[in-house]
Amino acid sequence: MAEATCPARGAIPAVRFALVALAIALVAGCGPRDRALAPSAFALSGLLAPAGLVVPKNVEAAPNLNYDGLYLEEPDASVCCWIAPHATVFVANDRPRAHTLIAGFYVPEDIKIFTNGQTLRFRFPGSNATSTRHLGTAFQSVRVPVPSGAQQNRGPIPVTVDATVAFVPSLDLPPRFSFRSLLRFGTPPPGDDRQLAVVLLYAYFR
Repeated sequence: MAEATCPARGAIPAVRFALVALAIALVAGCGPRDRALAPSAFALSGLLAPAGLVVPKNVEAAPNLNYDGLYLEEPDASVCCWIAPHATVFVANDRPRAHTLIAGFYVPEDIKIFTNGQTLRFRFPGSNATSTRHLGTAFQSVRVPVPSGAQQNRGPIPVTVDATVAFVPSLDLPPRFSFRSLLRFGTPPPGDDRQLAVVLLYAYFR
């Protein structure tokens, strides 16, 4: 496995850079490290992955760029990355004891199925305990306690995330053309038949 690395300087188009700057402003209250990770513009062999996650080098071969429910994005995407209603994400950890998972999410406010937000349930390896967090629309950061049985784990830690709302663009979005859809700012095209839950921007342990 190889951890995602930052793209080369100048690789982000001006329009996408402006949108990412807006995302940083919206999560400005989350703390210094959250702001540093919020752009989520991490590249892996020409693909984008959420900051702080670990994905294999050969993930390009996976159907729909799907890695255990994490959908990687092409470099022209404005926001990365959607996860499925049931996903396992591998969060890098180099701490001797990881007490808290901190993760940034985006729930698009212009998608009707998310009118009441999204609810996520987190589970860690070595523990049957779960933590539930409800997300409203727009950008937000959550803090999830790590069960004592999982605090000693090192390296990539698999975190299972289950969602209550499943969004299928081909069923839940009417055909439309707009400047926003052209920019792909968090909203997949209406012909997309994947089951999606929420946009994961970044994740790390504290």
